[in-house]
Amino acid sequence: MGFDNNYTYKFEIGDDEENLLPIAGGITSHDTDFSEDEEEEAYYDLNGGKEKYYTGITAAYSYSGHRKFADKAQEYIRDKVFKLTRRDCFFKVTEPDGRIISGEATIGGIKISGGDANARSDFECTITFKGLPKDEKPNEVEVTGVTLNKTTLSLAVGANETLAATVAPADAADKTVTYASDDPTIATVTPVQGKVAGVKAGTANITATTANGKTATCAVTVTSA
Repeated sequence: MGFDNNYTYKFEIGDDEENLLPIAGGITSHDTDFSEDEEEEAYYDLNGGKEKYYTGITAAYSYSGHRKFADKAQEYIRDKVFKLTRRDCFFKVTEPDGRIISGEATIGGIKISGGDANARSDFECTITFKGLPKDEKPNEVEVTGVTLNKTTLSLAVGANETLAATVAPADAADKTVTYASDDPTIATVTPVQGKVAGVKAGTANITATTANGKTATCAVTVTSA
């Protein structure tokens, strides 16, 4: 596809996904700010060197231009100026290649006027997603479910066994699965490999979760060695 101009982006805002208004009229430019939360840890196998990893991200889109009265999206945003506890909205970004970023968001940094006497009034706002938005590629096959090779598992203390997850459909684009234990004092699990280890006698649930939130669970019983 190559390069494309910024105006081919499509931005929409509204109360919900079914009632969206285009943010376009009067807008001259937009910018993004994806602020990441990062941590660093030094490990022995890195010879004391550090590994950087990320724990969160805040995705914000800011707009500037001129106040276009009667534009539906600008009026929607204007109505939020003094409703400080009602700045929530649904926000959708369609990129030139068809990728869609969408989710619940909040509106801030609203500027509805400003400028010289013989100039058009300024307009600005920033829309920030709440948590992680959905990020969908065009024609991408979504995961519809996940299963584990075992729904129950019995282990002795100190023993281990690896679970295997199968993601459906087979041609799903993102088959990433992470594992977690609801009681690591009973049984632990490696988050990527799914290797379960018995810690002490008792029961725990191991849950496999796909990137889009589908889950499967294995009930683990740990017995005394």
